Amino acid sequence: MNPGWYYCQGDPPNTLRYWNGRQWVGAPQYPAAQQSPAQHPGMQQPGVAHSSDIQLPGIGTLADPGLRLVARLIDVVILGCASYAINSLIGIFAADRAIAGISTNGFNGVVDAFSTFGVMMMVSAVVAVGLGMAYEVGCTMHFGATPGKLMFGFRIVDEHGKSPLTWQPAIVRWILFGMLILVARMPIVGFIGALGLLVLSILGLVLILTSPKRQAPWDVLAKTYVIMKGTNTNATAP
Repeated sequence: MNPGWYYCQGDPPNTLRYWNGRQWVGAPQYPAAQQSPAQHPGMQQPGVAHSSDIQLPGIGTLADPGLRLVARLIDVVILGCASYAINSLIGIFAADRAIAGISTNGFNGVVDAFSTFGVMMMVSAVVAVGLGMAYEVGCTMHFGATPGKLMFGFRIVDEHGKSPLTWQPAIVRWILFGMLILVARMPIVGFIGALGLLVLSILGLVLILTSPKRQAPWDVLAKTYVIMKGTNTNATAP
């Protein structure tokens, strides 16, 4: 079918939607009587998507920025709950060891307790990084996106529009967060990592809202895009 305005099955009656020769673009529109699509106010020029429906050739329709933020918050909550549960177990173990040491060895037990807590903090940092890697990288490689994004029908694709990602771009996409999380869990310098995470998150939000391709810093680094499921035939994730 040639590019043009047609009725799309499933749309409201008497509406038209633009077909670009490969897929439907934008939302259904009500044409005015005896007016061409280009003349009708509120209808798109042929081949031009609404500002909310950005199309990248060979990639797909970019995900809505607001919904991307909601999806990220869902992922943060899921990861936060899992991390809290694991760190609680580590904290209970460390506290039991410390109390037992103090009751047995007195002052020397206090010194040992500080040493134990230091070791447990490092263990907690490694667990946090491992958990984040398993969640972000694992889900992206096997399902095409994290659970938060999957809830909204999003897929993460590479520069060729392929999904799921291979391990290289999946790790590169997450590595900035991984390094900052590790630093944030370390004694003394932890505030640097926490500040870095805050700055990276704010910068990512600004770029997703303002950049033409809605790429956050980690997307630029890994050459990835977040798109709507079904808008690119190369994205084969379920």
